[in-house]
Amino acid sequence: MMQWPRVKQYILNRQVSDHCAIVVKSSIVDWGPKPFRTFNVWQNSEGFGDVVRNAWEASTSRGNSLEGLKDKLKRVKIEVKHWNKEVVSSAKSRKQQLLVEIED
Repeated sequence: MMQWPRVKQYILNRQVSDHCAIVVKSSIVDWGPKPFRTFNVWQNSEGFGDVVRNAWEASTSRGNSLEGLKDKLKRVKIEVKHWNKEVVSSAKSRKQQLLVEIED
């Protein structure tokens, strides 16, 4: 711990084998704030397009066009983050529940 004070270890779920993989990270990199991103799986999820469209249309432009674009993207990011917690996270918890049932 004195030699590598920022070392962290993570134990992954065992899904196929009777062993658990261990991941060791030895450094922390601060990349700054997270950029706006999207995952391809979201585009196939029901309701994603509606969330983006509604958030984009609900945003009002103020000031110059760059400020308006920034505000629209910020609004879309907030709405997609909220949607992700409600829809996608519930699918992940369902997956975890099924994995536990399979393991039992």
